[in-house]
Amino acid sequence: MRTDDFFKVLLVEDEEVIVRLLERILAGSPSDGPDFPVFRLQRAASLSEGLERLAAGGFDAVLLDLTLPDSRGFETFSRLHGGFPEVPAIILTGLDDEKLAVKAVRAGARDYLVKVHMTPSRLVLSILNAVERQRQYLETKSLAQNLQESESRLRVLNGELHKANQELRELNRLKSNFVATVSHDLRTPLTVISSIADNLLDGALGPLTKEQALWVGKIENRSIRLNEMITSILDLSKLESGTSELRLQRVDLSGLIRSLLSQIELLAKAKGIALTHDLRETLPSIWADPGMLEQVLTNLIHNALKFTPPRGTVHVSARQDQAFVQVIVSDSGPGIAPEYHDAIFERFRQIREDVESGASGKGIGLGLAICRGIISQHCGRIWVESQPGKGSNFIFQIPLEVQPPDAGSGPILIVHGDRGAREALANSLSAKGFEVAAFEDPQRALPWVQEEGGRLGLALLDAALAAGAETLTQAIRTAKPGAPVVFLSVRSKDIPAGSKSPTVILPKPFKLQQVLGMLNDLVPAFQSASIEDDGDLWTPSAAEPPSLETRKILIVDDDEDIRASIELALRLRNFRVESLSRGDQVEAQLRQSPPDLIIMDAILPGIDGCRLCRELKSSGGAKGIPILMLSAKAQREDIEKGLNAGADRYMTKPFKNEDLLEAIGDLLAGKSERRPRETGTLAGH
Repeated sequence: MRTDDFFKVLLVEDEEVIVRLLERILAGSPSDGPDFPVFRLQRAASLSEGLERLAAGGFDAVLLDLTLPDSRGFETFSRLHGGFPEVPAIILTGLDDEKLAVKAVRAGARDYLVKVHMTPSRLVLSILNAVERQRQYLETKSLAQNLQESESRLRVLNGELHKANQELRELNRLKSNFVATVSHDLRTPLTVISSIADNLLDGALGPLTKEQALWVGKIENRSIRLNEMITSILDLSKLESGTSELRLQRVDLSGLIRSLLSQIELLAKAKGIALTHDLRETLPSIWADPGMLEQVLTNLIHNALKFTPPRGTVHVSARQDQAFVQVIVSDSGPGIAPEYHDAIFERFRQIREDVESGASGKGIGLGLAICRGIISQHCGRIWVESQPGKGSNFIFQIPLEVQPPDAGSGPILIVHGDRGAREALANSLSAKGFEVAAFEDPQRALPWVQEEGGRLGLALLDAALAAGAETLTQAIRTAKPGAPVVFLSVRSKDIPAGSKSPTVILPKPFKLQQVLGMLNDLVPAFQSASIEDDGDLWTPSAAEPPSLETRKILIVDDDEDIRASIELALRLRNFRVESLSRGDQVEAQLRQSPPDLIIMDAILPGIDGCRLCRELKSSGGAKGIPILMLSAKAQREDIEKGLNAGADRYMTKPFKNEDLLEAIGDLLAGKSERRPRETGTLAGH
């Protein structure tokens, strides 16, 4: 290859005259000047000799005659180029074989020179161009090869990354399943412990001494705390895996905070802590998941109470900050050093101040990590401002969210399958001056939407009316694209697949106050309506229930201890009780001795509890018999699965006897509609 000082050129030529001519030209002359390149020419008189010299290497170019003693014509170039394609070849040709030279150039030669027309400048320029073009070719070839190798490595890396992602997803799935399984398996014995403690405190096995009651109370309190830890682990697992789903609704943040503070006030007083607030009446409502937001606020306020000494203060304030709402929970506790301000939001992280403060009820370090995950899901952020000895301010802010499009002031469409609820809604809204069109089902409402939908103001649809609901919502979108649609349901899965924003979920049972408040948010033209609490608009009518003492309850659970503890609690209240351990025994029992209410576990041997519930409701075996489903699975999708299967209530383990008895009383009184709440979680249609 070429050095920095000269070009090494091989001349393959058998005519001495041509050799001497080329040697003289490439040697240069004083008239060529100092910039004339230096060539070192070596000569081979035959192709075989030329190939030997090329094999030794180091040549920058070769000048090749096609007519040699041992080779003639195009074959001469073909043999040389086939053996040494990296050395640029310039063909030397006579007038009679110029066509062969052109053919050689097409096959890879860098240039050709007709001997009789060759000039010194033409020769030198041809060599320099050939060397440069070959250099560029080799560079391009090297780059292409490197690119190909890089692409190959990238494909391998992409494959490895894809495999790693699949493995991570599988590990994440296994982790989530493991957490859910362990949580379920822990909640089941925890239910037994809690229920037995309740029964003992209720005197089911005789009166307790004061000291015995104290220790049984400790058992109950610890079981509650353990259940809270299990719930926290599940919540964090869902947040980290991205399977936690937001259920956005219009939330009165001021009202939510006031309600929470009223519930926590007694705890604060018991600790000798002043619980104050600054909540402005002008604070706007926000689009958020109320359950998750309540979880964040509860965690922050309880943490503040936990680390605030007696005679201290916990203060909660909220204000609008441009397009955000900001909430601050302040305490007069020991404060937190700056180096821990980020660490406290990490999972399982316990900081030094936790230990030194002597705070009771120390947790497992998940609460703030869950808060951060929830606030992040709301496109917000959370942080702490604190100094040792000066208390702490925990602050989070979330966006107000974009308002749904203005729908104007047209009529309100009501589609509800329950006549009482439909008429109550229509009459109440009409009395407030609204134009109302009310229908029993989507099929009857569709012609009205097709004719009058262009002036629609808002639609209130019962999400439980699955048949025709998707067609109706699509017709509404076509007739009035900006019209908000409000689904009346506790189950988001009831909402038709074609339903898109703007939509709102209004949980049942609902009040006129809620409906009008929602109208104020969605349709500015309705804001002049006066809002009063007119009570529940949907309270199913029921005859006065007979005495509970005459009621028979069937318990279906494969856990003997749970069956025994529930049966003991019910018999203590004079219920008649029968119990089964398998789901496939239920239908025969119903035929033989139908109960007034069924309490069943969601997971049963013989047949899955949800499947059994669905079959009992659809086949008529449990027609008119309310079903209370129990489960250690407490996530919202688990609750919805149970309710969608036909359960009238869903209660998560562990639960307190008083919550179980309240649910039984409601169901026996015909109150099967219930908004989800934590007890355990109690939910119903």
